[in-house]
Amino acid sequence: MDATTLSRNIRSLESRGIIDSAGGRGRAGKRLTLTAEGWRLLEELIPVWQSAKEKLSHLMGSEQLGLTTEMMNAWLKSAQLYEYLRITVRFRLNGKA
Repeated sequence: MDATTLSRNIRSLESRGIIDSAGGRGRAGKRLTLTAEGWRLLEELIPVWQSAKEKLSHLMGSEQLGLTTEMMNAWLKSAQLYEYLRITVRFRLNGKA
């Protein structure tokens, strides 16, 4: 996820009263916390997530679901590494690092 998308998503969650942010910009970044509404929403959605996971496990079987989860986690790590490298290269090419 690029910085613009992340900033837009954070602003959206803030405007909906789900998170609060504190801190500045740059490397120190912002500290994000759930609001009371954010915690309420999380508690409301946990059973929904658990139900969806149970349905997937029933459809796929627990072994296949486990393998699929491992594969998705590997893809996520690869995407995060790609994004880190992309940003690092961009900063170095611009003489910022």
